[in-house]
Amino acid sequence: ANSEDYQPAANRRTRLLHIRGVSYCINEWGTDGAPLLFYLHGWADTGSTFQFVADALSADWHVIAPDWGFGRTVHRSPAYWFPDYLADLHELLQTCSPDRPVRLVGHSKGANVGSLYAGTMPERVAAFVNIEGFGLTDSDPNDAPRRYRDWIEAGQDGPVFSEYADFTTLARRIR
Repeated sequence: ANSEDYQPAANRRTRLLHIRGVSYCINEWGTDGAPLLFYLHGWADTGSTFQFVADALSADWHVIAPDWGFGRTVHRSPAYWFPDYLADLHELLQTCSPDRPVRLVGHSKGANVGSLYAGTMPERVAAFVNIEGFGLTDSDPNDAPRRYRDWIEAGQDGPVFSEYADFTTLARRIR
């Protein structure tokens, strides 16, 4: 193996949770009884991206990161709205930590959903870390028809994702 090949230090476990008609793939590292850190990834990412974080923390923490709209989570609809993410997050947290508020970490889209959730349900969040969750930009409401049109037209082609020659190249990019 190449010295650049990444070898995970912490073993990842997965399980499926059926929440609000969605089959969520949950990625977990560490010990069930350890303090819980709940991670929410950004758009077009997956929970397993937090492998690098889990490698550093799983000896002392129980890390949970759902596949949040990508990866192995199966949604009932191709369109998903922020209120759906909030309701799903609430149910996920009720399932994973029913009796205690959680430490929530969100990146990008996950940070935006986490911010809304922490503000809406503060009693369920013990601490929150926002990584690049900048929210929506200010805009003129009169621009809404053009912005909706742009969104509809962009959705007809589907998203374009980066491609990598192999897993090692992807891991190097993420690190």
